[in-house]
Amino acid sequence: MGSFYVSIQTGNAAATTILQYLSPLFILLGGFVFMHKKPMKMDIVVFVLALAGVFLSITKGDISQLSIPMDSFFWGIISGITAALYVVLPRPLAHDNSPIVVLGWGTLIASLAFNINHPVWTNVPHLGMGGVLGVCGIILFGTLLTFSSLIYASRFTSSEVISLLDAIQPVATFVLSVIFLHTHISWVEVLGAVLVILAVYILQYVQRHKNQEELL
Repeated sequence: MGSFYVSIQTGNAAATTILQYLSPLFILLGGFVFMHKKPMKMDIVVFVLALAGVFLSITKGDISQLSIPMDSFFWGIISGITAALYVVLPRPLAHDNSPIVVLGWGTLIASLAFNINHPVWTNVPHLGMGGVLGVCGIILFGTLLTFSSLIYASRFTSSEVISLLDAIQPVATFVLSVIFLHTHISWVEVLGAVLVILAVYILQYVQRHKNQEELL
């Protein structure tokens, strides 16, 4: 989540969410590179479609400039990779341990690593009531409830199904960014977001049918 928030800080929430939502494609790419799973033709089509969507979302169709800073783009890609790892890696642990235990240890280790870069006792921000409520909201709803539910769900269903249900996120982020953050989004960016979401839906559909064929 650290890379996700850094990308938002340097760019905007809508573009960051689109980059993070490339995580199913990173799962596919990881399977090809590390597990030598041969991709199907449809996988390649989906990958190209998603790249086209990301291109439109972050450039507004103008190749000479990015609609978000390069560092925001970089951290957004890192966010997508780590989101893919978060879906895949905890699955063996989730079957034998409580989601809170898995989430707690992961958060503790990540916090210690981040503390090396930025100790908690330096440059302590002065938070008002709004800031305190915002931090509490991120802790309770953005971290504890969200990720413990995701880990718990991995006990009962596959990573593909979890990623498919997570498709609501980029749509909700786009809408909420416009309503509450007054983010100005062009029709080209909307088209790019639609292409990314469509690509991921197609990928999940193909993977689900391939798994069903393997069971028959």
